[in-house]
Amino acid sequence: MRIERESDLHRLIATVCKLRGWYFIHSRMDKRTTCNIGAPDFVIALPGGRTLWVEAKTSRGKMTPEQERARDMLIRLGHRQIVVRSIDEFISDMDRV
Repeated sequence: MRIERESDLHRLIATVCKLRGWYFIHSRMDKRTTCNIGAPDFVIALPGGRTLWVEAKTSRGKMTPEQERARDMLIRLGHRQIVVRSIDEFISDMDRV
C-alpha cells in the first residue's frame, strides 16, 4: 500500500502499536521537535524488554543528515533502528520481532 503523506504512515504505525498493546513514544509532526534533532519518529517498547526505534518516510522521503547520524549511533550502540516506507514494511518487520 503506497503512502503519499508521511502523516498517514505515522497514524497507521500508531494504530498497529495500539492494537498490539505496545507502549510507544511518537514525535509530533505539527510542531518543532522538543527531542534531539534527528531523533526517530517512534520509540516502541516491545515484549521481552526490547526497544525499537522507527523512522517513517514516504517512498520518496529522504533522511536528513541528523537522522542518518542518529540511526548510525543507535545501531552502533546495539539498538534496532529501522526506516519504513509503508505500513506493510512496518508490519513485516514487526512480524520478525
